[in-house]
Amino acid sequence: MFSLPFRLTKNTKLQWFQFRINHKILSTNSFLQKIKLKDTYICTFCRRETIEHILWDCEIVQALLDDFVTFCSYKIHRHFKFAKKTFILGSCEKKDPVKNLITLQIK
Repeated sequence: MFSLPFRLTKNTKLQWFQFRINHKILSTNSFLQKIKLKDTYICTFCRRETIEHILWDCEIVQALLDDFVTFCSYKIHRHFKFAKKTFILGSCEKKDPVKNLITLQIK
């Protein structure tokens, strides 16, 4: 899981982003409020902003994923089904690296 972004892409920004997700060091409003750099923990879009919320639980993110699945279904005839754990952390299965790279890009 920890080496996955480094195997998928050479884009250092994506690698660093996924590294921060995996190590729970992605700065969210919730974290920034705890260290007193921000006044509110509210999500940019709706509720309490945590890594899990901003990458999966948020209604805006779910709408984006639904639109993406619909788009792929109609345009490229590829059916994606995302699960919370594998979307946030990536899938260690080597059978579908394209799906891992796509989820990394979406995040």
